[in-house]
Amino acid sequence: MPYVPFGHYCEDKAPEALTFNKEGEMWFADEDQLVELPNVSSREDENEDKTFEWKFDEPIIILDNAAVLPRHPDYPKWMASGHLAVISFDPASLLSKKVEDLKEFGELHHYPHALLGDGQPTTLYATLDAEKSSTLKPLPEYQLQEDQRENFRC
Repeated sequence: MPYVPFGHYCEDKAPEALTFNKEGEMWFADEDQLVELPNVSSREDENEDKTFEWKFDEPIIILDNAAVLPRHPDYPKWMASGHLAVISFDPASLLSKKVEDLKEFGELHHYPHALLGDGQPTTLYATLDAEKSSTLKPLPEYQLQEDQRENFRC
């Protein structure tokens, strides 16, 4: 079903596809007139000096498949709040040499040589570039760009 702004229903019009252009203008397929959205102010606009902060009694637990989150440059900043706990599955053992340092930023549970799945054994295609390792079989060399072929070699 196409997206129909609330106003289209209020005018008793049938659902119709809404089209957008690069300038952000929008119109319905059955109309020539541009759709004008109402200008709505929020309490945030009225109280810009006030900020909202979440209050948590327990940390948010993040399941990280393939050790992506702890390798992100902003990981220390994200963990600084103390509101996150990360369970990181690391099939290619990318974090093994850094895991103790990463634990200093917050709660991190690291599981090398493991990943989320259906409980059945599977093959890890370990490539020369460990970040390219995967349970998905690499593409044949002729389907890869020439500069990527070495990285995906098992």
